[in-house]
Amino acid sequence: MSKKSKQNDRGTFAICITAGLFAGLGVVPVLDNLMLALALGALVGFGAGYFFTHRKKSGKR
Repeated sequence: MSKKSKQNDRGTFAICITAGLFAGLGVVPVLDNLMLALALGALVGFGAGYFFTHRKKSGKR
């Protein structure tokens, strides 16, 4: 993996985790627990970042 690709992956992880945190803030009224909502949002964001950065490229065989 090239250096530029690793930097792009870090940026993707950062954006996804940040979006997850903001989504977690939106869920606070439903869960009535700030820390739980933020933790769940960060986990969802991490999962999304992992999904986007570790997709296999489809190639012709």
